[in-house]
Amino acid sequence: MKALATADNFGMQGWFRLRAGRLVLLFLLVSAWLCVLTASVRSQTVTGTVSTGAGPYAIAVNPVTNKIYVADVNNSTVTVIDGASNTTATISAEADPYAVAVNPVTNKVYVVNHFSNDVTVIDGASNTTATVSVGTNPDAIAVNPVSNKVYVTNNGSNDITVIDGASNATVTVSVGTESRCHSRQSREQ
Repeated sequence: MKALATADNFGMQGWFRLRAGRLVLLFLLVSAWLCVLTASVRSQTVTGTVSTGAGPYAIAVNPVTNKIYVADVNNSTVTVIDGASNTTATISAEADPYAVAVNPVTNKVYVVNHFSNDVTVIDGASNTTATVSVGTNPDAIAVNPVSNKVYVTNNGSNDITVIDGASNATVTVSVGTESRCHSRQSREQ
């Protein structure tokens, strides 16, 4: 399967699209359910739903391991869904998990915790976690799997935290005001 798009963290409905031949899988977060939709050239069929936490907010997929990670802002957890069987596991995060990114090369998952000012690092093989402190009110995250660097925007402190994926060591880079990735709305006004 090849990833064609990234997660949309701009609201309660995130999506991720994967292609397997002529089949497109769409993962939609709706309330406390993850809907798995398949779409072929001729039809669209809901193949199943998977229960997540009460406040699913962000989603990321590891196309190598076929695992789907859903951040739940209401329960401060991450639901891990096995894409082959739709079985789930729940992992504790910190306050208000707000964004998720995956490094498919290292099988590490990074979850931004908006109110606790840190990132939960999940080992995708064992589901064990570590916590990395970042700036104030982090709200977006991106992973560069080639350099094994993780970039976190911190809206409250107007900076970016760069995490070394091998050691979890951090460097902070000042970027001025409006460091939020969601600032598209303010530019349109």
